[in-house]
Amino acid sequence: MIFEVEDLSVASPATVSRVGIIYLEPTTSVGTAAMVKSWLQTVPAVVEPFKPQLQALFDALFDESIDFHKRNLKEYVRTVEPNLWRSVLNIIDGFFTEYVPQEGEVIEKERLDALKSNIEPIFIFALSWGIAGACDWESRAKFDVWIKGKKSLPFTSMVFEQLYDVTEMKWKGWLDTVTILPVDAKKQFSDLVVQTPDSIGYAFMMQHIMCQLKHVLCIGPTGTSKTSTIKQKLMTGMDAAVYAPVFLTFSAQTGANQTQDILDAKMDKRRKGVYGPPMGKRFTIFVDDMNMPLREVYFAQPPIEILRQWMDHQGWYDRKIHQKSTIIDVCFIGAMGPPGGGRQPVTNRFLRHFNHLAFPELSDNSMKLIFSKILTAHMDMFFPPQMKAMVDPLCEASLKVYHKCLEELLPTPAKSHYTFNLRDLAKIFQGIMMADAKKLGDDSLLLMRLWAHECTRIFRDRLTDDPDRKWFDALLKQLFTEVFKKQWDVAVPQEPVMFGDYMIPGADPMLYAEVTDPAACRKVMEAVLDEYNSQTNKPMKLVMF
Repeated sequence: MIFEVEDLSVASPATVSRVGIIYLEPTTSVGTAAMVKSWLQTVPAVVEPFKPQLQALFDALFDESIDFHKRNLKEYVRTVEPNLWRSVLNIIDGFFTEYVPQEGEVIEKERLDALKSNIEPIFIFALSWGIAGACDWESRAKFDVWIKGKKSLPFTSMVFEQLYDVTEMKWKGWLDTVTILPVDAKKQFSDLVVQTPDSIGYAFMMQHIMCQLKHVLCIGPTGTSKTSTIKQKLMTGMDAAVYAPVFLTFSAQTGANQTQDILDAKMDKRRKGVYGPPMGKRFTIFVDDMNMPLREVYFAQPPIEILRQWMDHQGWYDRKIHQKSTIIDVCFIGAMGPPGGGRQPVTNRFLRHFNHLAFPELSDNSMKLIFSKILTAHMDMFFPPQMKAMVDPLCEASLKVYHKCLEELLPTPAKSHYTFNLRDLAKIFQGIMMADAKKLGDDSLLLMRLWAHECTRIFRDRLTDDPDRKWFDALLKQLFTEVFKKQWDVAVPQEPVMFGDYMIPGADPMLYAEVTDPAACRKVMEAVLDEYNSQTNKPMKLVMF
């Protein structure tokens, strides 16, 4: 029997006493030197003259960076050390694929001459993302200081905010590497995509790894746009002639057989025992909520295990004929949150196959950039020009409400639902954009009341006791004075502030507007209740107040 140390937690003393264990620490028994030496034998032929330069960079920085990672950096999901080694090498390999000549192709002399100057920047970029790419922003900032202390870099921003362009032989900010697309205000709110330096960097890293048929795992808290960034990349950012996306979403009840059947149904037969996407294609299989499946008694997660079987053995067994099916030309990209709150820890035997890519909480600048662009596009299309002056105050006030709620309204055993994330912040702007622009017109006070209503609906309605509600009311009044430069009593002549699309039953489209007559609102509610009770054999006897 072979036991992992973590598995011994459910073994009996009798079982443990019969286990013969030889423990080999990877760093002492193998170490990075053996991995690097082995990898250097696989580089393209045109890179071979630069092996000594690469070896010198690995000797100078590789082990020291891993030691710095162990001592100072924090990850959302812990990685094993060989996974860090492999991640760095995978990123370097992504740059070297351009130097593998296709049939009949000759690599230009200028590119080969430039390679000597490109080796060190490529290594620094790969080392930064391979070692600290799975960490939060605070840890990335620490690594940035460390790497700049070792190597002089020609920019002041973080190394994670830069890409080295091997063609132009210079570092570029992420926003300079793509054409920024305008926000289409006619799209549904959930379909809007705003390009930020972070999202552009993550999309580049995904493509950089997946083009080698290697695997990427995106990890981060809820609401950091992991799913939307991945879907946007797979559906519009990859070469559709080569890459075809496949989408899976795991839940607590997902089983191994269900997972295998879904993937098998997508595959074509290539030859006996070998399956894959249609000839000339590659499948990029996106597994969302990867760590949601429930763990069994001894910690296995069956859907994870069937995917791990492919990772380790490039296939799985047909359950009817009991023969192995080899699956080719596929790569996996996963998304998951840190363990906790229904999300399970996942075995490192599976995670070691992925390049980990962290999606930390967005910075204030990124959040303001995203929501101001969305709101500006909406104002340009539907509102008078003078209303654009409200964009910055609305963004500033929304961010302050969000941060104050995160700081002050902490979850407790009695208030376990006091958890707020970026989705709550986004709902404020979604509600503002739902309002009937014709009713709002150029009335800035009405727009302020709409903002107050959305904050109340999203944050205050979740609060369970009077002290918390009074605290939130005081916060709104304070922000009206500080940000909007208006007194609450002037902007809000009538409380409670209510907006809804139910005052004109049967209207098409429904008009989301202010409700100023509580008596009329009550009549509408009673009429809807009467209509419901007349159509059901279980009427609801509700009293409107």
